[in-house]
Amino acid sequence: MFLPQDTTRLIDLLPMSPSSLSDIVKVVWTGKSKPDRSRLRSRFTVRKHKVYNALKWLVDNHEDYRNNVTIDEERIGGWKSTFVAVELLDSIGHISDSSAEDAARDGFAMDNPDDDDTPDDLPFTSSGIVDVNDITEIPDVTTLNRLAQLKGDITANVVTGSKILNQYDCDTYFTSAFPTLFPYGTGKHRDPRREGKQLPLLKWVSLTLRHSSRFIPRTFSH
Repeated sequence: MFLPQDTTRLIDLLPMSPSSLSDIVKVVWTGKSKPDRSRLRSRFTVRKHKVYNALKWLVDNHEDYRNNVTIDEERIGGWKSTFVAVELLDSIGHISDSSAEDAARDGFAMDNPDDDDTPDDLPFTSSGIVDVNDITEIPDVTTLNRLAQLKGDITANVVTGSKILNQYDCDTYFTSAFPTLFPYGTGKHRDPRREGKQLPLLKWVSLTLRHSSRFIPRTFSH
């Protein structure tokens, strides 16, 4: 079985099929009670005109989307005006005890984000979930694992190209992935319009956080 995956470029045809959302987005419910899917349907409701208008605005105004992304008019035209992303709703996982998740949040990065060859201890806080029940397992991977238990040879061919996209040298990596934070695609960490030396990634992240509306400066009293 061959599963080619091109991880060397950004998606240039949007929107994606709602049925593929469960392969990309994972929703995990934490708590002793199990999620009531019937009460959560409103949280997974998709309004077609909202999606289309958002994509149209990005294509017209966002410098990463302009001339690079095509709206799949045929696909979105086949959607109902309002529908529930049932594949994503049905894929909700459940973790009754979140203590393992909380314990896995803090750690230390051992690499300088601006130089892979320079070791440096950088404290950071990350968010993650310990998946003890394979909740986030991609369906295709689960299928492959099951097929691997059968007789016969199975080959998985992952086509990655000569250079995989990464945040260091891809100017549009952050601005295109987070259009709500960068609505016009400007303010990249690498921008030819910026006079002088380009900003190191770590410095750019620090400045971005400091100018975020969520940043609250702390004051200390002696």
